[in-house]
Amino acid sequence: MRGLPPISSTEAYRVRRWDVLMLGSALPGLVAAVRLGQRGLRVLILEERAAGSDDFVREPFLLVDAEGQGLLAECLRAMGIALIDQRRFVSEEVALQVCDAERRVDLGRNTHTAEEWSSWGLASREDARNWVQALDDAAETERSALLETPQLLRSARRAREVLTPARRSGTERGWPRACNDMPPALRSVLDAPVRALSNLGACEPSSEARARLIGGLLRGGVGMSGGDGHLRGLLRRRIETLYGEFRVLDGAFRLVSVSNQPGLAVSGSKEIWTGRALLLNAPAAAIAAAAEEPVPELLQVPPIRWRRHTLHLRGPREQLAPSMADRVVWRDSEDGESVALRVFRGRRRVDGFDLLASVVVPIDDPQAERRGTSRIERALRDLLPFSDGVLERQPLAVRRWDSDALLADPVGAAWPDEPELRVSARPAIYGLDRASVGGLGGEGEVWLGWRAGDAIAEELA
Repeated sequence: MRGLPPISSTEAYRVRRWDVLMLGSALPGLVAAVRLGQRGLRVLILEERAAGSDDFVREPFLLVDAEGQGLLAECLRAMGIALIDQRRFVSEEVALQVCDAERRVDLGRNTHTAEEWSSWGLASREDARNWVQALDDAAETERSALLETPQLLRSARRAREVLTPARRSGTERGWPRACNDMPPALRSVLDAPVRALSNLGACEPSSEARARLIGGLLRGGVGMSGGDGHLRGLLRRRIETLYGEFRVLDGAFRLVSVSNQPGLAVSGSKEIWTGRALLLNAPAAAIAAAAEEPVPELLQVPPIRWRRHTLHLRGPREQLAPSMADRVVWRDSEDGESVALRVFRGRRRVDGFDLLASVVVPIDDPQAERRGTSRIERALRDLLPFSDGVLERQPLAVRRWDSDALLADPVGAAWPDEPELRVSARPAIYGLDRASVGGLGGEGEVWLGWRAGDAIAEELA
């Protein structure tokens, strides 16, 4: 079956129509929904019900560039986020901390990072300054390329003509050559965060994505001050002000078409929800596994092999070391793998904190989760040595298809090539391929949603 199965007669159903039907509530789709709503398009976002879900659990591990002409700052302005909310995004001196058996190194703003490298004996003061500057310049080049990329879904000829200024001028792209002489110890410090920051399965980020991923740390991290909620909550509220809707799918569903428009039929319901376009905001392989048979050929994609295994723990504030950053990447001395830890301070109790600890594990290995849990426990013993028996493990929502934990690798080229949005022309189906920009991490998801929302809105205008 090549397309969606048609429903020839709708006498037994009530058909409700929107402009865009979105399947999944991952970050790129929330950004895209805002941009679609700003163009007057009605969007229905369908998300999977998950008991005990909490938006902070699905926040990106790290965001950067919320000030001035940074990509996040530009996107917030483009989405019409209220100025009072834009000002809640504040830059932090330290983006993250890399810890192993020998050292705890801060990675953040330029001067601070250069001092860290020299104080830990990873580089001389002069080399540290030079390498930091080279990485900062490389990150700036890639930021410019992201902001100046032509809109997606233009013709291939037009896309080739409107190349980014960085490519036209011959500016060096990718990992700076000046950093190739870094000593192994410093390279390992910079290698450690890649697994935590990128959203790829087994692939490594491209040279350009890696330059942006690591160089972006030199702008410091981004936190939200004042009030409750995080980026996802802010986007959801913005969508609702633009008359977008959220609905929860409790059970099985079928992907169908009505009058050549894509739609969704929920088992046990007499309603069919359709749109002028369907936007897949979840991994196609996961949607195919969750949807009722028959599965359309367009969703028959390779299965996902990797995911993030995450533990949610809660404890009293005094368990946190004063020097511990809100984002920590811990390198396991036993196998060299990394554990990513994200601290949320004072969410429910003034003196408490929530901690999310995650590792990347293969899906097809039945023992992987157990090994991942052991790795996280070793990290906690090292970083919080007096927390044994004090941290309370909290339940995490389990999602089958509307999940940020599933990590895929790009089928074709990864960024800086343009992601392929169109899945099907008739009916109009688009897909937000997180894997294509996975090497850019959370920033790539914001960029993908922004550009995709603009491109789809232009086609539907």
